[in-house]
Amino acid sequence: MSRRTVLAIAVVAVLGAGAAPAPAARWSPPDRVPDSTGFGVPYDLAVNAGGRLAVAFPRGGIRVAVRRPRGGWEPTVEVSRTETAVASPQLTLDSSGAITVVWLQAAGLRPPFGAPYTIRAATRDTRGRWSRPATLGKSNHFELAEPQLAMNERGDAVVAWRGLRKEDPSGATEAVLLAYRPAGRRRFRKAQPIQEPLVPRKVYDQRVALDAAGRVHVVWTTSEGPAVRYAVRKRNGRLGRIRTLSSPPASRPQLAVAGDGGVVVAWRAADVDSEGEGLRYGPPWAIVRRPSGAWARARQLSAVPIYTPLAAASAFGRALVAWAPPPNPDATEPLDPDLRFSARNRGGDLLPERKVSGVPIGAESFEPARRLGMLQDGTAVVLASGEAGISASELRWGGTFGPLRTLSRVGDAPLVATAGRRLAGVFTVDGGPDEGRWLSVVIRRVTG
Repeated sequence: MSRRTVLAIAVVAVLGAGAAPAPAARWSPPDRVPDSTGFGVPYDLAVNAGGRLAVAFPRGGIRVAVRRPRGGWEPTVEVSRTETAVASPQLTLDSSGAITVVWLQAAGLRPPFGAPYTIRAATRDTRGRWSRPATLGKSNHFELAEPQLAMNERGDAVVAWRGLRKEDPSGATEAVLLAYRPAGRRRFRKAQPIQEPLVPRKVYDQRVALDAAGRVHVVWTTSEGPAVRYAVRKRNGRLGRIRTLSSPPASRPQLAVAGDGGVVVAWRAADVDSEGEGLRYGPPWAIVRRPSGAWARARQLSAVPIYTPLAAASAFGRALVAWAPPPNPDATEPLDPDLRFSARNRGGDLLPERKVSGVPIGAESFEPARRLGMLQDGTAVVLASGEAGISASELRWGGTFGPLRTLSRVGDAPLVATAGRRLAGVFTVDGGPDEGRWLSVVIRRVTG
């Protein structure tokens, strides 16, 4: 977390019909996550519509802390039940309070671990009882396997990760793998590779989402180009035609699925990152798939170079778009760090770029954070970090982002989670050499 650059955030918005003004909102004071001192990264956050909140983080195993709707924390649980190295937790929290956690696990405790690594999952039922971890599949990568977990409102769940398709004389061939679990079931089905017609050497940056009908939407970067590709897994388990969404070079796609079935995919026009050549930057692009299934044309949203775009959408068919440039990607001239965004009206194309003066997003680790959330009424919230700590800016639908509001005078690397009218954030706090580092949460509540 010591390597820092400005996170580029992109929000592509799919707008629905107008809505009544959102009720007033207030934020809770920061609440320290128990047993999180000395946590590892990355970590994850989930909230449900009833106000229950859960945080997953590595610390001598994968640990989960659950906050009750009226406040107070349950005892933290170590769900991985292993003494080997673990990483990359993801979790979901459904309306009944049941929790699903996935993570990556090595065979040993200290590097070099040696491949393959396993994708593990554990669940907590509504009575608070945790299952034993189950193995979903394998990967030749540790943290770069990036397991991604998604769930829709009725409880269908899916995990996507960077895995192996087959072995051939030229070496291992990678593929995005999917493990699906229908609502009401306890176990994930057998992992399913996405069989690309042209076998890529590598895949990167997979992102996954579920629509209300249980269809799985997945995007990723293929090394052939590189380019951004998309596929959908139908309810019957069959994969639809793989579609290339971008021209090369393109990478770091982000995905959002709206409640009406509309799909938004955003990416940067840049090559993939590498340890030898460092981080890459490029202008943001996006494409929209309408609820009918027809795709609009891909469109460049801005000339500003960014690192990573994000996309968010609401249950009522809306989605919002925002991004910010890094402070100085080419070491030539500084860029204005203020937030920018673009929106799309129902049935229309993306609107021109809009800039929000006085709302810089702030510095962030090179690993992108999920800083943007959208509520069911279309209200969007973005969390910023910087010298002033953690701040929030809100957009009421049809308007623009408002001024930053300080939530904590210390903090970094925020993540956002939403459910219905609920929104929560988690961030890191550095207490210095005496106290160490821990996680804190803030909760947005509506008063009307």
